[in-house]
Amino acid sequence: MEFIKNFLKNSGCSYCQENDYSEIEDINKKWCLYLKETDMFSCLILYNEKNQKDISFYVNINDKIKLFQNEKLVLELEYISKSNDNNYAILVPLEEYQDYYNELEKKNKKYDENLKSHFVDFYDIIF
Repeated sequence: MEFIKNFLKNSGCSYCQENDYSEIEDINKKWCLYLKETDMFSCLILYNEKNQKDISFYVNINDKIKLFQNEKLVLELEYISKSNDNNYAILVPLEEYQDYYNELEKKNKKYDENLKSHFVDFYDIIF
């Protein structure tokens, strides 16, 4: 498998070069969770500041992502679609986590101009 990965990367495969996960340490650590509110809907966004990419670079639509704090599962999200401008994944909590989501909406959050969303907290993830 390592041979194939190196072959594709060295052959100029742009997808392989852009998404070389072997060079990224702790890809599951310290993801920023944002609450995005628009006139039509509200959703959650996961963004990795270190890699400057949102979760859509690593998972597919309909995938589920588990969020942890202090090694405790606190929220599970589903990737339902891509944003209209194709910049981020639209994530929603699974039904059993709706109460936690409601608490997130009530938190005092800092607004991020780049993502046009409210920062919630840092989480470790499993996807």
